[in-house]
Amino acid sequence: LPVSVTPKPSSLDLTIATTLQFTAHQSVTWAVHGFTGGTTTNGTIDSTGLYTAPAKINPPSSVQVTATSVSDTTVSDASTLSLSSDIAFSTIAFNPAAALLIENPDTLSTTLTGDPYTQGVIWSIDGCSAATPATAACGSINASSGVFTPPSVVPYASQSNPQAPATVTFRATSVTDATKFSVTNPPVTITSNVALNGFQVNGTAPPSQLLIETASYTLTPVITGDTGQGVIWSILSCSVANPATSSCGKFTDVKAGTYVPPPIVPYATPVTPSSTASVTFQASSVADPLISKTFTINIGSTIQLSMPASISNVLIGGSVDFTPKTTGSNVTLMNDTNQGVTLAINGTCFAPPNFGTSATIPCGSFNGNSYSAPPVVPMAPSCAANPAGCLGTQNRAQITVTATSVADPVHVASTTFFISSNISFTVLLGVDTTTLQNTGPTAATPTLAVGGPTSGYNTANYLESNAVAFGSVTGLNWQATAGNIQAASGNQSATYTSPAAVPNSATVTITGFAIADFTKTATASIPIVASKFVYANASSIGSTVQITIPSNASSGSLDLDFLGPTSGQITLACSNFVQLPNSSCSFSPNTTTSSSATGKTLVTLTLSVTRSGGAYLRPPLTPGTPLPGLPGSVSVITLLTLLILVFAAKNRIRFLWAPASQWNRAFAVLLLCAVVLTWAAACGQFSQPNTPTPPIPPTQTATGSVTVTGTPTTNSSASTDSLVVMVQVN
Repeated sequence: LPVSVTPKPSSLDLTIATTLQFTAHQSVTWAVHGFTGGTTTNGTIDSTGLYTAPAKINPPSSVQVTATSVSDTTVSDASTLSLSSDIAFSTIAFNPAAALLIENPDTLSTTLTGDPYTQGVIWSIDGCSAATPATAACGSINASSGVFTPPSVVPYASQSNPQAPATVTFRATSVTDATKFSVTNPPVTITSNVALNGFQVNGTAPPSQLLIETASYTLTPVITGDTGQGVIWSILSCSVANPATSSCGKFTDVKAGTYVPPPIVPYATPVTPSSTASVTFQASSVADPLISKTFTINIGSTIQLSMPASISNVLIGGSVDFTPKTTGSNVTLMNDTNQGVTLAINGTCFAPPNFGTSATIPCGSFNGNSYSAPPVVPMAPSCAANPAGCLGTQNRAQITVTATSVADPVHVASTTFFISSNISFTVLLGVDTTTLQNTGPTAATPTLAVGGPTSGYNTANYLESNAVAFGSVTGLNWQATAGNIQAASGNQSATYTSPAAVPNSATVTITGFAIADFTKTATASIPIVASKFVYANASSIGSTVQITIPSNASSGSLDLDFLGPTSGQITLACSNFVQLPNSSCSFSPNTTTSSSATGKTLVTLTLSVTRSGGAYLRPPLTPGTPLPGLPGSVSVITLLTLLILVFAAKNRIRFLWAPASQWNRAFAVLLLCAVVLTWAAACGQFSQPNTPTPPIPPTQTATGSVTVTGTPTTNSSASTDSLVVMVQVN
């Protein structure tokens, strides 16, 4: 027979009853969900068909009750039983009341009605606003007691960009009927009482400034309401115009607050002596990323930078080391961060004359920390208007070298110096045809005649000589106190031209100024004369200039010039014959008129010598001894008497004691006596004369000289000049 189970289908509201009677109208075996007699999970059924509901309604909330014929186990029938309840929840309460705080636990509670077993609820967290919710992120709740342990971090949807509010959703599920639950709606806000009240540096109150030379600092927050999470440190900004981690320093451990200062104080530009720098930090709470605070602190250094007030002996083309050191250097730098200094050259340097094409020159240069001096001593700005006027002065440009700390640009030091040199030199009169021509073989000092710029005969060459330590720039700037001086190519020599008139001092000073060091000078001087004699034969300059008289001749000649603009006659004469007895000279022309256009007057000197002499009338006595028996007074009376008689005879005067017929013979005798006595008196035969030098023997040579003098007769500006002419008699 078929089995028929009733009721079918059926339901059981546990709030009303927890049992239900099933019938089958024959002997059957009862089972729930295939288990004879049922289970505690799905309910139990006895042999009479009385079903007892389980203590918990677990999804699915229906069970199947099966009756199987005892006589024929292949015959069965089933009925589906739906389990339900009328359990209701009160509003979930919080203690302490919401909003929740991450630093405080909370207890959730609710009241159930319609629970046949009064088993209460099971508490759970449905989720929170964290992007990836999990128990750790949303906190935890005790399923039975409802004690909520909040998370250590406020569960914002984004920790990197937190947005309030953060929320948590809780669920209360009936133990009796798992299909019955209550969820907090809206979700419960969760927040914190985290507060940042300050910070410490290395465990104490912050100093007035951090120092860049300190290796690192440890920053710790003064924080309340925290859950032990601490803060994340970051650098918001610093004074530098374009802040960056490298310029503001960096945190090597953002959680521990390990801050490493920058190697350079991050000043805003431009940096002035009163500049200060600061760094702004931000501490952001890990527990509540919406809580952060900024702290600003000054940052500086204890760098010490100094330089000597001045440096001496900086030579042209030389170098000076400005490498910073802690001691014994031109730059003393202490407490540095290995950044060194920036070196700069200040000053305006003007070029000396004849150096370069620009009025100014670099005051030197730097290659790293090595300063290279210019190749010349630069002039001061006061020389700009008249550089030539500064030659020979000490108006050197003052050069300033400034060292600025790279690590702390507020620290600046400077030193000053002048460029100098070890240059030495002399100025010499050059050996050239004009100089020799204007000197003469026995003159102690060369002279120049006046003439002006176009005369041609009044020039002298001057040379730079004995030059020492000039470096790469040689040559001189030349000046003369009168006249004109023109440098040759290379400036190591110059041609001087005398002026048109004798200067007041009558001597011109030639000065050479080293181009490489305008303070170094050397001088030479030359007398300027209104006129002078010189040798005219330029081809013979450099050899012995002299009159040479051949052995078969009694005279020789030499061309001379009388230099210097003059007018009128020039009287020429010879004197002071040395080793040339019985010699004479003549000029052609004997007197001459100078050419005022050129200032040159050409004459030919002819010197004649006597190679043999005559005999005396008698042997000489002692010089000055009167003749014996004929005193000098008697000789004079006798001579006068004879002259009177001659005169009388000439005019036919007849003496009383003489007959007229005898006058012709008497006149002849008297005339002869007068002539003889006159010759004797004129030739000194009445006294012993000085013994003359013997004449030059025909067979011997002689060397001597004669002084030639020219005297302008009408031009007061010209002067008499003499020239010693050497003579060689062969």
